[in-house]
Amino acid sequence: RASAAAVAAYVEDLRGSGVKVLAGGDGPNEAREIARRSRDFFWYSPLLKPQLTGRVADALVLATSEADVVASLAAAVRHRVFVTTRGAGTGNYGQAVPLRGGVVLD
Repeated sequence: RASAAAVAAYVEDLRGSGVKVLAGGDGPNEAREIARRSRDFFWYSPLLKPQLTGRVADALVLATSEADVVASLAAAVRHRVFVTTRGAGTGNYGQAVPLRGGVVLD
């Protein structure tokens, strides 16, 4: 997992660039949205469900442009924060689940 300080610096960096980011500490609605987007349909698999249940990102990037994606990935490298790409969460096998916390990029 990335440290809480690294994630906080990442979030601050992106917000300073004008990218929309939700962080778990922003409030209960934001934490709920992060949890919702930290999953796909992995629970269809009896093998994956026990391994992936409860894995949640520390933050959620709501990219609206290619520039947002580039900024998000550059900041992740700078701050050493894991990124999980979501792609609208259409997978069934855990591809959208952040195994080590970090950020979900959607």
